Amino acid sequence: MNPKRLPIYLALDGMEISQCLQLCGKIGDRITGVKANSLWRKQGASIASLLMHAGANEVFADLKLHDIPNTVANDTKDVAEAGAGVLTVHASGGLEMMQAAVKASPGLRILAVTVLTSLDALAVGKIYAGPLFGVALRLARLALTAGVWGLVCSPEDLLFLRMSSHFDPDGLQFVTPGVRLPQGNTHDQKRVRTPFEAIRDGADYLVAGREVTTSSQPLEVLKRYEEEIERGLEERALAERIISGTT
Repeated sequence: MNPKRLPIYLALDGMEISQCLQLCGKIGDRITGVKANSLWRKQGASIASLLMHAGANEVFADLKLHDIPNTVANDTKDVAEAGAGVLTVHASGGLEMMQAAVKASPGLRILAVTVLTSLDALAVGKIYAGPLFGVALRLARLALTAGVWGLVCSPEDLLFLRMSSHFDPDGLQFVTPGVRLPQGNTHDQKRVRTPFEAIRDGADYLVAGREVTTSSQPLEVLKRYEEEIERGLEERALAERIISGTT
C-alpha cells in the first residue's frame, strides 16, 4: 500500500467500465477514491463493488440527490448498502432533505453541493435571486445545520466561506471540483483554480477528472498534482502561522 495517498477523488464520468476498472488498478492506491456519477447511473449500484475490487480505495457516489426527504432517505440507504463511502446531495434541497440523508445511514458521509462550478454570478442571480457568495454562504450554513460531513464548492468560494464572520466551518470537509493544472482546459466549468490555489485556500480534497482519465500517463499527471498540493499546504501553513502570530 502506498503510504502517501493524495487527497484526490478521481471523476470517472464519460468512461467505459473497462477503462474505469483498468485505471483503478493503475492508480487506485495513489488517491483517496474514485467518483462515479454517470457511471453509477449507467451501471447501477453494483459498480461500487466492481471499482473497489479493481483497486479503488473508496467509491464516491456523486448522485447529487434532490428530492423530497423520504425519497432521498431511501436512495441514501441504497447507496450505503452498495458500499459507497461518500454521497452528494444538493444543499438547495433544504434542511429536512439533508437531515434525512444524514440520518438514513450514519456510516455514509454526506456532502452537500452548494453552487455548481458551471454557474457564474449572472446565472446564480437568475436562479437564486441573490449574489453568488451570498447564496453559497446561505447554502453552506444550511448544510452545517443539517449535520453533513462536508461541502462541495467552487475553489473560488473557499476563502470566502472559510473566513466569513457569519459562518464557522470548523469540522466541515471542503471538497472542490473545478480544479485544473496551470494552463489546463477548463472545459464546461467557469469558476476554476489550480490545485495549488485550491489547497492553499482551504480545500481538504480535490476532484480531478479529464486531465487524469484522458492521459496516457495518469501517474505523471498525479505527480504534478502532488507537487501543487504540497506547495499549497506549505502556503496554507505559512498563512495560518502569520494569522496566529507564531512566525
